[in-house]
Amino acid sequence: MVDKLDLKLNKDFPMDTFNELKRDSRQIGKLENWRYFLHGFHCGFENKTTGQIIEVPLVFGQEFGDLDPYFFSKFVKSTPKYKPLPVDIFEEYADGKRINERMLTLGKFEKISSNIGNHYGIVVAERPKVEIKSHLDLEKLYKEQNKQTENPKFNFWNFIGLKK
Repeated sequence: MVDKLDLKLNKDFPMDTFNELKRDSRQIGKLENWRYFLHGFHCGFENKTTGQIIEVPLVFGQEFGDLDPYFFSKFVKSTPKYKPLPVDIFEEYADGKRINERMLTLGKFEKISSNIGNHYGIVVAERPKVEIKSHLDLEKLYKEQNKQTENPKFNFWNFIGLKK
């Protein structure tokens, strides 16, 4: 998506990159066989042929495996290779949360911290680990990068009230 839309990816905080699309009315669009929609901390994709739904989190640095309960259930239900499901998913959020909690107790999933303070995600435990910079590290980096700029870019940390 970054290449197709000619964006410069902020690898530490991808949400910063994709906020540009929200500012210039490219929040919703199409890329080849996928429709995308940027919202909240995610970018949702829907395959126009298969109907598969994939949500990509944007607040965990380069760790894109966050299994948000609601979106995880939507992914499982919309992925053809998982059909038929061994159990029914009736309530996406509640059933997804129950699956995540059970997998956490079994040690199959683990919690990770987000770039946003007091926000965490759940990921598969056995995966290549990715460093996720904290919101404090990112705020420090932002300040250093904008020291000599008269009109700094929009400051997400100030916007959400983390800046003193």
